[in-house]
Amino acid sequence: MEKVKRKLLLLLLFITLASSFSMGQAFHEVPVGYRGVYWVDSLSGSVYEWKIDSVVVQNGADAHFSILWNIPGQYILSLHETSADGCPGEVRTCEIKVCKSTGTPFITTINAFTPNNDNLNDVFKPLLSGDEVPPLFKLQIFNIWGELLFESNNPQAGWNGTFKSKPCPVGTYIFVLTYSLQGKENRTTGNVNLIR
Repeated sequence: MEKVKRKLLLLLLFITLASSFSMGQAFHEVPVGYRGVYWVDSLSGSVYEWKIDSVVVQNGADAHFSILWNIPGQYILSLHETSADGCPGEVRTCEIKVCKSTGTPFITTINAFTPNNDNLNDVFKPLLSGDEVPPLFKLQIFNIWGELLFESNNPQAGWNGTFKSKPCPVGTYIFVLTYSLQGKENRTTGNVNLIR
């Protein structure tokens, strides 16, 4: 069971590295100024080495890594894990392309979050580029049975993983995002994974 759980969490790391894309993609395009938060479920005694290109940017027991992508370019983000007994794990990589703003605002979403009150990725909310506040905005979160768990018309509000003030279980939830930018109405649906 523990082995299956670990493989699932490693898969979620890969999904997280490509946070606004579907499973299996290893490319992430972000605007200048985007804060990326990446993580794996930590195993006791493991050491995590995070690299950008070939430069080590974080090394130690912390399985979380956060960076503000503020210089345009293409980067390779990689994670090298070593177990407590010194065995190297699989190297995971993701190509990150940091783009200058085109001036055209857009909304993107992550596909996993960890509402555990550590101030890292505790809330699921769409990320809006630019300064335009959408005149139409509605975020809805549903469970797999179609029950509405969360709804907001505020682009700054996000779902904290609760329903009726109680924590929701670990799992996959469905979001529906309706918004307008530059006079165009958009509707996006997708999945978000709640991890504790």
